[in-house]
Amino acid sequence: MLTKEETPAHGTLSTEQLARAFLECLVANDPARYAQILTEDAGLRAWGWDGTRAHRPRDRVVRALTAEWSAWPDPSLEVLSVLPAGDRVALEYRIQATENGRYVEHNRAAFLTLRCHRIQTIDLYCPEPLPSARRNNYIAPATSTEPQTQALLRDFQNTIDIREYIMPGTDRFDSLRIRTEGSGDPHPGSNEVRWAMWTAEEADRRIEVVIDDHRRRDIGFLWFTGPYDSPPDLGERLRNHGLIRAGDNVTMMRVGLENPDIPVNPDLESVLLDASTDEDTEAALQVSGRCFNWTSAQIDDRRLWWVEQVKGPTAAHHLLYLGKHSGRPVAFGHMVLKNGIAFMAGAGTLPDYRSQKVYSTLLRQRLVDAAARGYRVAVIYAGPMSRRVAVKYGFRAYNQFDIYAWMPEVDMAVIRSLIVDE
Repeated sequence: MLTKEETPAHGTLSTEQLARAFLECLVANDPARYAQILTEDAGLRAWGWDGTRAHRPRDRVVRALTAEWSAWPDPSLEVLSVLPAGDRVALEYRIQATENGRYVEHNRAAFLTLRCHRIQTIDLYCPEPLPSARRNNYIAPATSTEPQTQALLRDFQNTIDIREYIMPGTDRFDSLRIRTEGSGDPHPGSNEVRWAMWTAEEADRRIEVVIDDHRRRDIGFLWFTGPYDSPPDLGERLRNHGLIRAGDNVTMMRVGLENPDIPVNPDLESVLLDASTDEDTEAALQVSGRCFNWTSAQIDDRRLWWVEQVKGPTAAHHLLYLGKHSGRPVAFGHMVLKNGIAFMAGAGTLPDYRSQKVYSTLLRQRLVDAAARGYRVAVIYAGPMSRRVAVKYGFRAYNQFDIYAWMPEVDMAVIRSLIVDE
C-alpha cells in the first residue's frame, strides 16, 4: 500500500522504478513530482468503460490525473503487479475510495512507454468501478457512530475479493447495479441475486431479464433484498413477478468480543479446521449439508470449494463434536475475517442436538477466536430462532434481508427447505 507520506526523490530510474514512481505520483497527487518522471510532451490515453479520453502535453496529462485523484475523499492505492520489458512496462493496481456516496474499487492496468528514462505515453485501461469493502488488514474499531456502523455493514456486503479467490464451479457477475452468482445447479439454493440498485422506471424490466436468464437455463435462484436496494418496493415487485418469499435474515452486530458471558455445553469439543485432517473437513461438510438441506449433488459440487475455503487465510471454521474428538460431529460454524469484521456465517446444528446449548457453544467459541485475532466487532445473519438467542448475548439487530425464491416449476417443499434456522 502506498501512502502520501512516501516521497522518494527521482533521478535516473530503471524501467521498473519509473513505473513505481508513476504510482507514487498518483498517491502524492503533486504536479511537481509528475514533472520529474514525464516528458514535456507526454501523452495520456484513458480507455474508460464510459468513453475514451486523450490528453497532451504534460500539463494536460497532469491536470487530468490530479483532478481525478482530488475528487476522492479517502483514496488508497494497492500495487498488484509491475512487469517491465525494454522501454515498455505493464502495471496493474487497484484504487479504493468513496465515490458518489459508495465505497468502490477501480481495478486498473497501465502500459507505460518510456523515452530517455522518462515516461512518454500512458495507456490507461479503466473498467467500470465495483462496489468494494475496506481490505488490507483493516479492523473495525469498537467505537463507531450510527452512520459509520451502517456504512460498515453496507460495505461488508462486498468483502469477497475475486482477486484473492475464484470459487470453483461458479459463474459470478458484479456491478454497481446488481450481483448474480451461482453454480448453475437447478436447485434454487445454488444460485442467488443480491444488491439491486435500479431506478423505479427500469426495475421491472431488469427483474424480467434476470428471471428470463434463469428460465432459459432451467434453474432456480434466491433473491436477497434489504435496506441498501432500490427501488424501495423491490420485494413487492418481485412478488408481482412470481417470486415467493421464503423467509428472512437479520444482520446483528456485537461490539466487544472479549470474555463473552455465554453458556456452553461441557460435553462438546471444538476443532478448528485447517484441512490437515480430511476426516474433520469432510465431517464439517456433511454436517453443513444436512443442516442446510443440500442435496448429495450439491455436497459433491461444493467439496473442492469447501476444502479451499478451509485452507484460506481469512476464514476460520469450527466443528463441534459431542464427546471427545472420536465422538459424533453435531455442529459447524464458519467465520470470515474481512472488512474489519468477524462475520459468523453458515453455522448449523444437527436437528437432533438443538436446544442443548450447541449453538451458544459454537457462538462463544468463534467470539473467543475472533478476539484472539484482534477483532472487536462480530456480525451474524440470524433467522427468527437464532436471533432470539443472539440478542441475549450482546448482539443488536440492525437490518432485515428478505429472501425470495424462484423456480421454473414451483415446489413448495423445496421453497420451505431453503431457510434454515438453528
